[in-house]
Amino acid sequence: MKKIVGVTLATSLILSQGVSIASAADKAAQPVKNAKAVQADKDKNGIPDSWQKKYNLGYGKNVASKDKDKDGLSNLQEYQLNLNPNSKNTDKDKLLDGKEDYDKDSLTNLEEIQAKMNPKKADSDKDGIKDANEDNDHDELYTKEEYIVGTNPLVADSDKDGIVDGEEDKDKDSLGNALEFAIDYNPVSADSDRDGIKDSKEDKDRDGIVNANEVKKLSIALKDAEGDKFKLKYKLKKHKMTVDIKDGIGIADTRTIVERLSLSYGITAEELTLKVKEVFGVTEFEELEIEVEFMNGKELEVEEEFEIKEDKEDEEDKENEE
Repeated sequence: MKKIVGVTLATSLILSQGVSIASAADKAAQPVKNAKAVQADKDKNGIPDSWQKKYNLGYGKNVASKDKDKDGLSNLQEYQLNLNPNSKNTDKDKLLDGKEDYDKDSLTNLEEIQAKMNPKKADSDKDGIKDANEDNDHDELYTKEEYIVGTNPLVADSDKDGIVDGEEDKDKDSLGNALEFAIDYNPVSADSDRDGIKDSKEDKDRDGIVNANEVKKLSIALKDAEGDKFKLKYKLKKHKMTVDIKDGIGIADTRTIVERLSLSYGITAEELTLKVKEVFGVTEFEELEIEVEFMNGKELEVEEEFEIKEDKEDEEDKENEE
């Protein structure tokens, strides 16, 4: 590496011969190319005085927050977006300045400002996710989806009713907002395809179970007669399904368990227990806990304990007595 650096230096010295080199004083005296002229802002409101004068906005710190043309954008925001603060529609394209999408990220200028994002950048926080697809309040709704259903992208529970916005049911069709977006339905229409059948009564995956009766969450904890344990957690989340399985029993084909259980709303606790025993291939167990939540919000819980362990202890006691 050192030899290469030496050659480079020597070459640069040869090329510089015969070229007059300006002194430091000469360089300082020369104007800097492409330097941006500093614009006066005497009232320190973030807007150059010349721009305020150009549009007759007056002066003072409060000028920045005013919305002279009533388009939803403050004077400061209009300046930052290079818009006319005296015109609701700067480019005269029949779209108000607040409803323009400066950075082409599927959110309007006003929506980005309300969501505390930068309307000049498609990815405000530079995390590789476009602003429209962020979920900053962790309510299972993207920013663009929050505006569709009319919720606040900065608050997980906009109406403070104890239910996060993604779980709310805007169109009252028994399917949550996030779920409808996930399966490409319209969360503000109870009948998305207008075929006379409510979205909850449709069968999106054509498995014979209507959408509302499909399983949204499933949790199973089982301990068999030998004391070995099995745990399953299933959840249908935003645009994906997650399954977490810990199998200490050796159950066959655990990857298809949820599909093989084929649970549907209306199943009783007894039927649910029998179904689990059948699919798991377990005839006896000490403990069984099942929690199911269906897409329509209905829940079913099963918690059972058996006396197998105590029977074993009785046998051991008898053997000790003998």
